[in-house]
Amino acid sequence: MPVPAATPAVINGVALLTRSGKPKSRFSEAERLQLLGATKRDLRDFIALFCPDRPLYAVTRRNSCDPRAWTTPRRRLNPAEVLRHLTADLTPGLNPMWVAPRCWEITRWVGLDVDYRGDREDFVRRCRQVLEALSLLGVHRRAILRSPTPSGGRHYRFFLNRKVRVRDVPQILALVGIVEAPGQIEIFPKQTNGMRLPFGLMPGRKYSARPWLRFIRAYRHKKFPLVEWFRLRRRAQKFAEDVFYGRAEPIVIATKPTPAKPKRDNLELRPSRQPIRLGIPKKIQAETIASTAEVARYLELLSTPVKEPSDVDELWNLGIRSPGTRISASKRIAWNLLVVHRLSTAEATARLVKWVYETGRTTSIDVGADLRRGTRKVEKETENLVGWMATHHPHQAPPDADKRCISKSEIDIIRDRLGNKTHDSALVCVALNFLRFAKLNGIATPDGWCVQVAVNGVIRRWPGCRGMGYKPLIDALKECGFVRMTREKKQSADGTGRPRTYLVCVPPDLRLGATLAVEEATAIALQRAEKNAPADMNALRIEKLSDTYKRSTPPTPTGELREHERVVQQDSRNVGISMALPFGQGRGRVFAGVVEKVCENAAAFGRRDRSLSRDEMGVVRPHRPPPLDANAFRLAERSRRLCRALCRKRHFWLRQGLRPPPPIRVAHERRHES
Repeated sequence: MPVPAATPAVINGVALLTRSGKPKSRFSEAERLQLLGATKRDLRDFIALFCPDRPLYAVTRRNSCDPRAWTTPRRRLNPAEVLRHLTADLTPGLNPMWVAPRCWEITRWVGLDVDYRGDREDFVRRCRQVLEALSLLGVHRRAILRSPTPSGGRHYRFFLNRKVRVRDVPQILALVGIVEAPGQIEIFPKQTNGMRLPFGLMPGRKYSARPWLRFIRAYRHKKFPLVEWFRLRRRAQKFAEDVFYGRAEPIVIATKPTPAKPKRDNLELRPSRQPIRLGIPKKIQAETIASTAEVARYLELLSTPVKEPSDVDELWNLGIRSPGTRISASKRIAWNLLVVHRLSTAEATARLVKWVYETGRTTSIDVGADLRRGTRKVEKETENLVGWMATHHPHQAPPDADKRCISKSEIDIIRDRLGNKTHDSALVCVALNFLRFAKLNGIATPDGWCVQVAVNGVIRRWPGCRGMGYKPLIDALKECGFVRMTREKKQSADGTGRPRTYLVCVPPDLRLGATLAVEEATAIALQRAEKNAPADMNALRIEKLSDTYKRSTPPTPTGELREHERVVQQDSRNVGISMALPFGQGRGRVFAGVVEKVCENAAAFGRRDRSLSRDEMGVVRPHRPPPLDANAFRLAERSRRLCRALCRKRHFWLRQGLRPPPPIRVAHERRHES
């Protein structure tokens, strides 16, 4: 078939006709890029921005020129089809193609599809309000990519400075009034539906590849403005707060319901195989779910912890306002009914089921399905939720008196478990606090109390467990068999972690008749331990950590240290070596052979002059000792250093409350030199 004269034969050096004069139907990737005047980098950047990692997609049929003839291939998107979308009608032998890719869990752009349904005035109003809402979010008009659609609508896209989760986009846009309504406005990207790629062919208009080349190159060189996601989210929350307190007017974009499709005249009526059940009228389904301010306040209540009882009352009055939040709202209401109002499980279940079905009939998908089908699936789920919370929640009921206190039988069990370590007051106090916490917040089992204990929130608040001081105490309890870890902790960034789970090996039957507080139980346990205390208490002392955590032994009084200094000074005179006592300085370490070496050196060396004096610093020194040879001088210096080390060790023993070794008394022979 001959080609019309208006059709060029060559574009950018690419022949569009065969040798016989017919339009070509096959073009390579290099030829298509040359035809558009683009490079491979331009195509890669375009794909990486709008459809990365080959997602699922929809495409128009190859044998049709209708931009609405969509079909969904059973494969991933490939670059050749994106390139054909951008080529449009530049190849006369091929029909133009439109591509609408879906997305993955994250995205770098946000798109809005404003549909046109015949009412030009309403379409212009919705476009104007969309631009107004985007300006409230801090999206400048220069940062918006606008593209018309073949159906007469308009696409608005803006690009973010970071990757965000797709499911977070509709919630943030809903705070400024951009709520999805079929037939009026849609929010993209989605994982279920695709949005038509920009820069495609518009029927009735001449196509040019320059706009998408200018855009992608400006985006690559960071000349196209991006939107800061965290700033956008803060502005949306601020606007929702202003609307809630009456400082701003809400924006309502979708007001009119979607026009219904015309009914066909020759419609056959067929008998239904299933019984007819009454459901929700379509008129009620098409109404607006809730205003923007109520939805914003509802999402705020679900995203923050409950601080006051009025928050739960407000949540009860608002009802279920957003799809996908029924379980979160039901948990808060169930906790309030069980813990605050002290209702029974049956009464709390009845109230919660009634509240869910009344407030979630237009917002909850499962509730709507139950009402349409006549089933009670949501009722069973709510009943299971309340039953589980009443059984496992730590605040399900007021604690009993015997759970708050300790019994004498439990003290005996603790003493038996700890054995020789019962004299340690810190260890006994931690064991009693562990038992009390397990009885209040754990579950009774035949072997003991099973409980989850957090380090920062629970253990470090016990006496003697500040900082890292809890680790040797918990390890000692594990060695004694008082506690046993049954499940390791789990740390995660999404808030699904858990602390370690311990089993306190104290039979739950012994808690009956408990009347002692933790302080009283500690005093009784230590009083009984003193009667059977071993002679060498230092051998049973648990290794302490740094003195910062206030667990060290009190220092020895200054008088005893001064007396010890005098004794050591006298010892140094006896051995014939003048020395200075480093009072209060650092700790040293002396081995068993030090004392023998000091005695040998002192007996061999001796001294000539016994007259002593103190210098300006108060250090005892001899009056002008006689000159010594090199060997004698090295021997004297070595003996002096060893004596100083021994003195520092004696100071260390006294500061730790231990008994120092007896003073050194060395008998030596004086040497008379001629």
